[in-house]
Amino acid sequence: MKFYTEVAHYYDEIFPVNQTQVTFFQKRLKVPPKKILDLACGTGTLLSILYSRGYHGLGIDLNEEMIKIAKQKGNHNCEFCVSDMLTFKEGKYDLISCIGNSLVHLIKIDDIRTFLTNCKDMLKDNGTLVIQIINYNRILKYNIKSLPIISNDAHDLTFIREYTYDKNNNLILFTTTLKVEEVTLTNSVKLYPLKSEELVMLLAETGYHNIKLYGDFHETPYDPDTSYSLVVEASGK
Repeated sequence: MKFYTEVAHYYDEIFPVNQTQVTFFQKRLKVPPKKILDLACGTGTLLSILYSRGYHGLGIDLNEEMIKIAKQKGNHNCEFCVSDMLTFKEGKYDLISCIGNSLVHLIKIDDIRTFLTNCKDMLKDNGTLVIQIINYNRILKYNIKSLPIISNDAHDLTFIREYTYDKNNNLILFTTTLKVEEVTLTNSVKLYPLKSEELVMLLAETGYHNIKLYGDFHETPYDPDTSYSLVVEASGK
């Protein structure tokens, strides 16, 4: 947790929200007001932008510093709290999002199934769940060892992401190195390499329908061999 507390101060420079993401969500939310739940929301930038356009809801993250920064962004319509996305189950929402490769931090299939079930229970009628992760079909097929390095010259920042696949346990050791000015921070965490077909199966098992797969937030058709990421949209009821 200490690593993520340190990274929180550079999170917006490493993972800036872009207009494509905002447009993707607005298209599904349609006319405000609509209520959103952002699970593993980081520093809350996406929610803050959507709230400024008339939407409402809640962002949760397990890291206290992320939530502290989210609350400091000055939009009083935003609600943020520290909570675990696996056990959180409060309220009803028009849209629930879990993006930024957060879902695969749940390294057990049963936990992912529980997460999806909880999300479905929190969706309003005709509500939408949106999940975005790295395309692990591609990672595993081509034995990809790293993701593109993120650089921000204005802040003298470099973020390195490396993958080591543990075939015996079907887990990935995700090692990140943040270099900013004179400081270097390194962390390793286990991830579950969730394939697209597994996620679709789990969504169907837990009662979702109208399941759609994209390769990015531009709604590019998903290709398991070539897409960098996987964006999934599903209806709960």
